[in-house]
Amino acid sequence: MTVQPLHYPSPDHGRRKSVVSTDEDDATGVLRQDRHRRDLAVVVIVGLAVLVLGAAFDAAEALGEIFAASEAFELDEIILSLATVGLLGFWYAARRWSDQKAQVARLQELRRSLIQSNIELTRANNAKSVFLAQMSHELRTPLNAVIGFSDALQVELYGPLNDKQADSVRMIGDSGRILLALVSDILDVSQIEAGEIKLAPEPTSLRTLVQQCVNAVEDEARGNDTSILFETDGSYPNVSVDRTRTRQALVSVLTNAIRYGRSEQPIRVRVATKLSPDAAVVEVIDRGSGMTAEQLVEATKPFVAFTGRDLPDAGSAGLGLSIAAGLAELQGGRLNLESRPGSGTTARLYLPLISEAEAEAASARVIALAT
Repeated sequence: MTVQPLHYPSPDHGRRKSVVSTDEDDATGVLRQDRHRRDLAVVVIVGLAVLVLGAAFDAAEALGEIFAASEAFELDEIILSLATVGLLGFWYAARRWSDQKAQVARLQELRRSLIQSNIELTRANNAKSVFLAQMSHELRTPLNAVIGFSDALQVELYGPLNDKQADSVRMIGDSGRILLALVSDILDVSQIEAGEIKLAPEPTSLRTLVQQCVNAVEDEARGNDTSILFETDGSYPNVSVDRTRTRQALVSVLTNAIRYGRSEQPIRVRVATKLSPDAAVVEVIDRGSGMTAEQLVEATKPFVAFTGRDLPDAGSAGLGLSIAAGLAELQGGRLNLESRPGSGTTARLYLPLISEAEAEAASARVIALAT
């Protein structure tokens, strides 16, 4: 005889069953709602498709009536034509998209090529500037030795010279100085391009500075049968510039005017403050052959020297105006040129202007530091 164990219902047995039933009902409700949504979506899509097809058939029938009236096409031919037009439109759109994509790819490749070319050009330009600077330094030492020995021979330090020997020694010294000046100009151009020129701006009387430059080129002007007239508008402005580099720039402008000006035609130099509210202006006016508009664009570029039937043989390497323009820009100024063929050239050197109070304050600081 087998005894079956008695099973007593747990107090929570009925409750667990009711909970499970409730969860199943909720899941069934959610599934039922999803089914209703899908059915509704299908109905909407089918309805829209029917409307589109109906509109298409209406349009086709209308076109068919039009063409049937003209007895030109049948309905199937119209539908075939519409399909052909659709395919052609799709082909055109796809081709246009492909062409645009290819064009974008070409532009991106061109951009990469231009960037790489710019990098290579920058490297080449920097290498050129470094080479010129190093070679200029290497050339200065032997040139200074040549000039020094020629000076010693001219004063007969090593013994007397006859006239022919004295002339030859003088030519050696003059040629050495010309070559040394050219090497110095090349070095300055390379430093300006590389931005390596060190400037020490200080308050300066522009009238005094211009007078010093005029005195420095008077001998060269007399050698060209011309003279320099220095004029002012009654003002004595102060500027904040590097005196040595500003003298170099102004002497370059004056030398250019002397070389290209006409003999027996004076060169006018004027200092003015009324041409610009924040700059003092030095004007150098010659009465030479002048320049065309194309030559004006090229005049301040390195190694540009103009020659021609109406221009004198200036014997210039074409670096003076380039150096003057570069030095002016490094100091916050600029060099402007105005010229017309047959009417001469006016060069205006703009330099940053400072007030009298600023100049006095700067001078006081210099004196205080010196003491």
